[in-house]
Amino acid sequence: PMVSDEQVSPSGCLSDVIFRKGFQIPSKQVGLDSHKDVWMHGFFELLTYFLALGVLQITKIANKINPQHVFKLTLSNPEIKKKIRIAAEEEEKISYESQMNEEWKNDLAALQTNWEKPFLEIAPYLIIVFSKSYSVDENQNKQQNYYVKESCGIACGILLAAIHHAGLAALTHTPSPMNFLNKILDRPQNEKPFLLIPVGYLAKECYVPCLERKPLNEISAWY
Repeated sequence: PMVSDEQVSPSGCLSDVIFRKGFQIPSKQVGLDSHKDVWMHGFFELLTYFLALGVLQITKIANKINPQHVFKLTLSNPEIKKKIRIAAEEEEKISYESQMNEEWKNDLAALQTNWEKPFLEIAPYLIIVFSKSYSVDENQNKQQNYYVKESCGIACGILLAAIHHAGLAALTHTPSPMNFLNKILDRPQNEKPFLLIPVGYLAKECYVPCLERKPLNEISAWY
């Protein structure tokens, strides 16, 4: 079930706090046994098509080149999700215990986060976006890609907007470093993990931090 408008405002921020008590999981892990499950499965097929083709075509039109430097991987395999959680938590534990200074930890206190990331297993789907720093042709020759970070950022923004518009919940997770994803998912060296996006229905008890937004005059100027 979705939370009400009183619980989450349009300007609210989704963080891993949402998923501390878990996503809504279908009653059966295998098979599509309800209208909701079928709809969700079809939605992810649509997202796959949209991100793989639509965004790249927009990039092609805008830049008059087709670098093919965005790769999206969607997974629901419980064993792989468990491996990703274990590896991510190892990196997060190091960050929280030895790399983050006190100011950083204090800034995160309002979000109630820590190194534990159970949502990586609980979420029914993980979408992992890779950026391609370069491409490789059929003869194994390297080909330069352009505006890689910019295009991946735009693609992820459109993807997140589509997920939220469809009534699903998502967060942006960026454990550092993320090289373990290449190893677990057997991805080539020219693909660099850009963003990990857990996606699913909101838990019954969902709490979102109420973060104040700056007024328009502080984030923009008109000439």
